[in-house]
Amino acid sequence: MPPWAQFVASLVGGIAAPTAANAGWEIGKGAARLGRSALQPFNVWGTGGSEAMAGDAANQFASDPKALNQFFGVDKPLSPGALAIRARNGYGAPTPSQPQPIPTFVPGSNPTVGQATRDIGLLSLEGGLRSQPDAPFKLGDVRNNDARVNALRTISGTPADLEAAIKDRAANANSDYDFAYSNPIESSAKTNRELKPLWGSDAFKAAWTKAERMASNRLMKPEQMNTENPQFMHFVKLALDDIAESGGGNTFERNMSASVGGQGGVRGAFLDVLDQIAPAYGIARGNYAQASGPINRMTTLQDIMEKAQTAQPDVFDNPQLSQAGWKKAVTNNAPELAQTLQPDEMQILSGIGKDLDRAGLQNSVAPVGSPTVRNLTADTALRASIGKDAASGPITQLLSLPLRKLFEYSGSNETVRKMLTDALQDPTLMRRYLQASSQGADPTLGELFLPRQEGILQGSAIGGATAAAGSP
Repeated sequence: MPPWAQFVASLVGGIAAPTAANAGWEIGKGAARLGRSALQPFNVWGTGGSEAMAGDAANQFASDPKALNQFFGVDKPLSPGALAIRARNGYGAPTPSQPQPIPTFVPGSNPTVGQATRDIGLLSLEGGLRSQPDAPFKLGDVRNNDARVNALRTISGTPADLEAAIKDRAANANSDYDFAYSNPIESSAKTNRELKPLWGSDAFKAAWTKAERMASNRLMKPEQMNTENPQFMHFVKLALDDIAESGGGNTFERNMSASVGGQGGVRGAFLDVLDQIAPAYGIARGNYAQASGPINRMTTLQDIMEKAQTAQPDVFDNPQLSQAGWKKAVTNNAPELAQTLQPDEMQILSGIGKDLDRAGLQNSVAPVGSPTVRNLTADTALRASIGKDAASGPITQLLSLPLRKLFEYSGSNETVRKMLTDALQDPTLMRRYLQASSQGADPTLGELFLPRQEGILQGSAIGGATAAAGSP
């Protein structure tokens, strides 16, 4: 035989022989896996059979099974041979992995496994399971929404709380301002000197004129409208507030508004003087401002509750916060909100937003179809034994019809579906089922006829050596 023919023959033999040997061995293992998977839901080996099947299903539907098991700290058991090799080299059994902590953004709100791991495959599976008649996940969604609403209410209070706070502020303010008004401002050279720079401002002149109208409406006599009357000076302050907050309808009015409000504006300068010449008025104003802080925050937070909820409440008639509504009410206005709210309140709002975003992952993937859910157990057994691609083929689906019917009529598919549904809502259950899972790193039947690297290398080496030895 020519050297080149010897080389080709050896190469083919090097590939075919190991592959055939491996195929025979692996086909036997694959068939055994299929038989074991078919019997697992019936708990032939004890109650762990259904748990293993639920874990198998999670592994099969996960887009990244390895990452899923690492997330839950599930290690593939080492064979006795592997453990013996480690022992000979001075190593003991490897330290078991630990599950990764799941961040808690809102106390009492617990994500599903798909949401916690952000696994696209599990999110898609959850979507398909949500469509079942028993409406799984619904109670968890309601509890999570209630946790978010309660977290917001801890800082916003209720409408009744807000109303009570406003009444208390009004009662205290009436008492404080009545005392301030009963203490006239003593006219002095210092007072006139402090107020004189303001008289040249168009804004202050406009405020004084407006204050005269306000005082007249309150039946104040013209001779009472002066700098010695704290109540009239309060009207000047209110007039400056109106000018600063109005913004103005034309250029002149806008410029005047800008000159009154803001840093270094006429209003600020006037209040600095007024607090000095009328200490009781300054105290009254300070108390009112101090009481207004919590009221303003409660008003802002209750406005967020109103804007971020959907049109329909949940099944317990509580407001239902939505991701889209929250983005409009909070996320897009975070810098402005930070000027009114305290840091701890902003932190709670941030946690609610993160929790809504995590829950919203469910809407970002298409759910698996109802046929997949109905044939969950059979498809899991097939995928575990012959691979995902081969299991989804039309011929396999046709030939596996008896197996699907067996699982359907026996009720085992429903049992595994409920177990998997519970595990997707309970990380502790999911970890247990993954540990019981029969899935491993063994190749499936669908992978057996791919060329083996060792076969190619051996064939190349043997064929090359034979050809070299036979050449002249």
